[in-house]
Amino acid sequence: MGQTDFHLDTREFDKALAEYAAVSQKDWTDVVNRQALNVAIHAVKRVPKATRAEIRAATQGQVWWPKLIAKTLKKKSGGPKQTRRRSKTGQRRNYERYYTQAQARAMSRRILRSRYRGISFLKSGFVHLLRDLGGSAAGKTFRGSRGRARKAVPGGKPEAWLQMWWRTRNEKSRRQVERLALRPLQDAIHYVARVDMPKYIAKKMRERARRYSAR
Repeated sequence: MGQTDFHLDTREFDKALAEYAAVSQKDWTDVVNRQALNVAIHAVKRVPKATRAEIRAATQGQVWWPKLIAKTLKKKSGGPKQTRRRSKTGQRRNYERYYTQAQARAMSRRILRSRYRGISFLKSGFVHLLRDLGGSAAGKTFRGSRGRARKAVPGGKPEAWLQMWWRTRNEKSRRQVERLALRPLQDAIHYVARVDMPKYIAKKMRERARRYSAR
């Protein structure tokens, strides 16, 4: 995935995981695999979302939108083309033109389609993770946005690892994608450590207290 300025904080998670394992009395392999899947599930729920209507509303009618289209077409045009037409005074003059209105409309649709695909692009990596961990999630997957996970196995190290990578156009895009995707992962880690596992631990402690008090 390359270097990133974003570092995941797992200190609370590691502490909660140890308490969870002690209370549940389950094998460490099962504990690690269960909580790795748990993190992936909650990460998917936190991936930024946008509907097609929201994307259109954020672009159509904006001053910068036709400028973006013009800039994109000029780069692809290879230079201006000469054309002749009548001016307001009726005289025929030479004009330089990089693109036609039809080309501008086509490029607008093309850029919008690209942004529609971006709705599912970030989520795609987490969908791959869930499948490797034995879970499932609805959503498209893309070759340029992938995730991979390996479960802990009996007799091996009590750890599972997750790996994600994205195919981006440049360094700036890569860093932006990493920030958008890793933030849900960090939030999911905090949620599982602060809410999900403590809830299970508290439940087990209450059950244990009732059993001892009934003796």
